[in-house]
Amino acid sequence: MTFIEKLHRLREHHGYSERALAKALDFNQSAISRWKERGSRPRPRLAQKLAALFSVSVHDLLDDSQAIPISAFESYTRAAVELADHLKGDPDKAGQAIFEASLSNRNQSRVMATAADNLRGSARKLRAEAARLEKLASSLERAVRTYRP
Repeated sequence: MTFIEKLHRLREHHGYSERALAKALDFNQSAISRWKERGSRPRPRLAQKLAALFSVSVHDLLDDSQAIPISAFESYTRAAVELADHLKGDPDKAGQAIFEASLSNRNQSRVMATAADNLRGSARKLRAEAARLEKLASSLERAVRTYRP
């Protein structure tokens, strides 16, 4: 599968038009046309941005010898969500379990490791937001107690 075929598949899977993709990554839409017409590829920095946006490795994106495993990514993402629910909302444990499971299948391990990393990153953000909200709730409780008649 060529780079441009992969880009098309990923773009459609994630719901991006060519224009929306160009806008999201801050590059010129005509670059996509050049890649199509000339069979060329993006520069390294843009390839990294594309890979990050679609949660794939740069190697998987640019390597013409393999297809992008979108269906595998979807199933691993679903499994991550189910596992996180099963572990009573502990995304770190779920992410670690997914990462360890990914080691058993070399071709799909990069996709699973990326999903696990994304899940761990989300868990950190959620914990930070929960701490912020707890502080806010405490402040509001103090304010209510202070101003009660």
